[in-house]
Amino acid sequence: RDYVVCAVLKNIKFTSESYNSFIDFQDKLHSGLARKRTLASVGTHDLDKILKGKGTSSLSSSSPLEFFYKAAPKETISFVPLNQNGKVLNCAGTGLEDFYKNERHIAKFIPMISSLSHYPTITDSEGTILSLPPIINSDFSKIDIATRNVFIECTATDHHKAEVLVNQMVSAFSWNCDVPFSVDAVEVVYPADFILHNTKTHKEVTPDMSIREMSIDIDRTNSRVGINISTEECAKILQRMYLYSEKADEKTIKVGIPAPRSDILDPCDLIEDVAIAYGYDNIVKEETKTHSHGKQDPINKLTHLLRLEIACAGYTEMLNFSLCSRDDAFANLGREDKDTAVHIANPQTFEFQICRPSLLPGALKTFGANKSQPLPIKLFEVSDVVLMGKEESGKFHNTGCINRRHFCALNCSADTNAFEDIHGLVEYVMTKLGVPTEAEVAAGTADVDSDMPFSYVLQEGFDKAFFPGRAMDLILVNHTTKARTNIGHLGVLHPTVLKANELPYVCSYCEIDIQHFI
Repeated sequence: RDYVVCAVLKNIKFTSESYNSFIDFQDKLHSGLARKRTLASVGTHDLDKILKGKGTSSLSSSSPLEFFYKAAPKETISFVPLNQNGKVLNCAGTGLEDFYKNERHIAKFIPMISSLSHYPTITDSEGTILSLPPIINSDFSKIDIATRNVFIECTATDHHKAEVLVNQMVSAFSWNCDVPFSVDAVEVVYPADFILHNTKTHKEVTPDMSIREMSIDIDRTNSRVGINISTEECAKILQRMYLYSEKADEKTIKVGIPAPRSDILDPCDLIEDVAIAYGYDNIVKEETKTHSHGKQDPINKLTHLLRLEIACAGYTEMLNFSLCSRDDAFANLGREDKDTAVHIANPQTFEFQICRPSLLPGALKTFGANKSQPLPIKLFEVSDVVLMGKEESGKFHNTGCINRRHFCALNCSADTNAFEDIHGLVEYVMTKLGVPTEAEVAAGTADVDSDMPFSYVLQEGFDKAFFPGRAMDLILVNHTTKARTNIGHLGVLHPTVLKANELPYVCSYCEIDIQHFI
C-alpha cells in the first residue's frame, strides 16, 4: 500500500445519529469501494487524544503534528486494539492470527498481511501506534460521540481509490463542523523520487477537493436520451444534479464536477444525469423504426415456465452474479478445474476471477447472506453457466466457450437434511418437463414422445461437493441414440463445503442442465 491520503475535520459536532452514520458509512466504503479492504482502508482518529498524549492541547503552525506511515518488524509491534478492553496485541510470531482467531469480522482480513515479516503501521511522532492498516485501529485514538477533531487517514494500493474514499467521507460529514463544509488539509511527504500521477513527487497536499471539468455535446445528448432541448436548457438541467454547468458554445456544455461525484467517469455519465434530471417519465415513447417478426426464444420460454412451477412449489427465486472466484467454484467445493471454467485474463478483484461453471457458489452465498432467517430456507435459480467448449449448432462464431442454462435449488430444513425434499423436487421438475423414469418406460407404464425421446434414471454419484453415500447423478437416456448423459446431480452438501462458506446448517442441493430439453 504505497499511497496515503489524509484530512482533518475540525470542530465537528456529532449527535448519536450522525456518529452511528459516520461509523456505518466507513464500513460501507470498506465493503464497497475498497473491495473489502483489499484496495484501501480508512482509519479515523480523535486528534485531541493524540495531542493530549503529546502533552499539548492545540495545534501550532510552528510545530505541526507529524504522523509516520511505515513498515515495522512485526516483533516490535505491540498495542491495545480497538474495542478490546485494554487487552494488548503482540504481533510477534503468529500473534496477530491468534489474537483474532475467534473474531469473524476481523479474522477475514488477517491473511492480507499475516504472511509478511513487516506490518504497515501509522504512528505519531512519539512512536505510539495509531493504526495497523488494513486490520484495526488503536484504542489510544478511538473516536466517540464527544470527539471534536477527527484525523482521517486512508492507505491504499491505488491513489485514486484513496482520494475517492477520503473525499466521500469529508463531503458526507463536513457539514457537521462549526464552519459547514470545511476541511483542513494535510501535507503528505513521500520518499525522494516517489512516482505519483506519472511524475516524481516529494510532497502532496490532501484531500484534493478541486472541481474536475468535462464537456458534452448537445446533439449527442439529445440523440442518446431521445429528447430535443437546447444548450441553455441542458446546462440548467444539469444544475439540478449538483453540477456546475454553463454553455460553452452552440453545441457544447461545459460541466464542473465536484469531488463527491466520483461516479462520473465519462461524458456518458453526464448524459445519464441529463436523462434523470429531465425525468424518464417526460421522455416521449416512440415506436421503433425497425419492424420485424419476433418470437420468444425456446430456452427462455422453458425457463419462464419452469420458474413459475418451482415458485409454486414453495421456493424463493434468487439471482446471482455470473462471475465468481476460483476458490468458490472449486477449492471450497472439493472440486478440480479440469479445463471447464472460463478464466478472466485481468480480474480486478478476487471475488470475480472466472465465469461460474456451476450455480452452486452463488446459491451458497445467497444462503449465507440469509442464514439468520427462520428455517426452512428454500432457494432456486434458473440461469446460465459458462463452460469451455465449442458451440454445438455451428450457427454462431466459435468463441471457445458456451453458455448452458441450468436449474438449481437449495433446501435447508430445521429437522432433517432435506434430501428427501430435494429428491422430490427433482422428480417434480422431470414430471413437468414430460420426462418419465427409465423404469416406467421399461414397465410400459409410460411412453416416450418422438419429439422428446427421453427418460431418466438416478444413480449413485461421487461429486466431492456432496456427502458420500448421500449423492446421486441424474442420467438422461435418449431412446433414439441410446446415449446416456449425466445432466445433473443432487445430494446433501459435504460438511467441508458448509464450513468453507460459513454455513451452520445441513442442507441439500440439486442442479440440472435443462438445455437438453430444447
